[in-house]
Amino acid sequence: LEVTSIGSSDAQFSVTDPSSGFPVEISPDFCFPFQVNFEPTGSGLHSGVLTIESNDTVNPSVDVDVSGEVGIAAIDTFIANSGDIGEVCSGSFGDLNLTVQNSGACDLTIDSVTLSGSDSSDFDLPDGSLAGTVIEAGNSLLVPIRFAPSNFTDPNPRTASVDIQSSSPDGDSLPLDQTPISGSVPPPDINVAIANSGNFGAVCDGGFADLDLTLFNQGRCDLTISNIASDNGQFILPTNTTYPLVLSHDAQFTLPVRFEPSACGPITSGSITITSDSPGESPLSIGVSGESPCPNLVIDPPALSDVFAFPATVADTTGSLGCFTDRSMVLRNTGACPLTISGISATADDFSVLAPSQFPIVLPPGEETLDVSVRFTPQSGGDPLAPDEITGLLTVVSDDLDAANTANLCGEGVVQSGARILVADVSSGVPVPIDFVDSMNVSSKGKHTPGPINLSFTDQPYSSAAICGNTVEWHVNLETLPATYTEGSNSKSSYTAKAKEGNLQSEQRFILNQCEFRQFQLQLKDSDSEVCLLKDKGEPCISNAECCSGKCRGPQGNKVCK
Repeated sequence: LEVTSIGSSDAQFSVTDPSSGFPVEISPDFCFPFQVNFEPTGSGLHSGVLTIESNDTVNPSVDVDVSGEVGIAAIDTFIANSGDIGEVCSGSFGDLNLTVQNSGACDLTIDSVTLSGSDSSDFDLPDGSLAGTVIEAGNSLLVPIRFAPSNFTDPNPRTASVDIQSSSPDGDSLPLDQTPISGSVPPPDINVAIANSGNFGAVCDGGFADLDLTLFNQGRCDLTISNIASDNGQFILPTNTTYPLVLSHDAQFTLPVRFEPSACGPITSGSITITSDSPGESPLSIGVSGESPCPNLVIDPPALSDVFAFPATVADTTGSLGCFTDRSMVLRNTGACPLTISGISATADDFSVLAPSQFPIVLPPGEETLDVSVRFTPQSGGDPLAPDEITGLLTVVSDDLDAANTANLCGEGVVQSGARILVADVSSGVPVPIDFVDSMNVSSKGKHTPGPINLSFTDQPYSSAAICGNTVEWHVNLETLPATYTEGSNSKSSYTAKAKEGNLQSEQRFILNQCEFRQFQLQLKDSDSEVCLLKDKGEPCISNAECCSGKCRGPQGNKVCK
């Protein structure tokens, strides 16, 4: 058989000429192989007809159908969890592999792998470029995708897309493959607790109390605390805390808060403000409160007046006589905190504080007391024929700012030793001052200045005055009687005061030292009746029982009591 040629209806199909060329002779019962080539120039299915020309007289031309398909590359991507990398805390990362598979018949060339989307900056691809990577048919490539958020912004998922551009061997670009990816950042969750709900209770000025402020992170990611501050200087935070303060998941941090009141007063309030990255809870304010009870100064009696006033005291302007009167007061602290007394003073030259003299004095709360001794040394006697009062003020300087820290002082000053005499009618059993006394006489015995004292008064009126809150009554006020003990040659000198009203009369003998001012009544009775006088003072006895007790004597010496 002689094959003269093999032609093709489509140039994509061709027969390789034998080495010897055409014609090709084929012996009987023998075969000769021809190589048919398919060299496509386009995609898709192609077909053609090969025509064999020979010396076959029956079939000089034989057609052979040929066909072929152009193979292409095909990209498929696969990723677990629908591309959700899950929860990742800021500062950490999570990885998930993207599988890129060539499901076509030809090599697949990766032209580019990029990230797109508003949150793409939180996702990373492998270092180096994947461009130019060839994936053979049926093979795949793993591309690790990393979710590495820089910080927490909100709890919503962050999304992006992995965009792969690829091409087939002929350089034709395949459709862009976009694989969605996502991840989320769990929020930190701050929780705060403070003992006693932030109430420090009562703390005295100069002291302090501490409460623990505990911070918890109940979230799944780190909590960053950037600052903790107090808005009231009486609530003090440690100064050695370093910020930012980072608390990991389920961690806690205890911070002592100190209440150190600067002064006593009512309830003080403040806030501890915590600034953190806990969403919706920054700044977080924690209320704190505390009380600093004040001490309570009580002065007892509240004033040295009325029944506590200083009695008539001889004025001692030169200090040579040594005349004075002392009174005591008591200071108490009825508050809940110690009372600090820094000074006690009296105004004017007539009053002075003898004790205490060393300060400061701290008076604890409760029953403890402080005795204060006040001395009255009048510098003026005033009118020698009438009573006069001298007032002053005691001032206690302490840390009790609300209390009355002062007490009024009052006393009567007299010119010198003497007597104030009131004449009363006791014939009814009750002493009744007489409006006008017919006659009064004050005389001395053994007293010469230079001559004997003999003062007489007629129709002497009754007088009264309010002195230091007390009613003072008199008919004769004599502030110029010399002392009987210290002056004159007779150390047993004395005075006798007499009064007479009609048939009623009375007399009383008395003595005076240089700082003494006596006040007494002359009680008028019928001159025929016996008047009992106290032996030691020369004052009238009040009752018959007292007269008969042996303490009294009659007007002409000791008598048997009737």
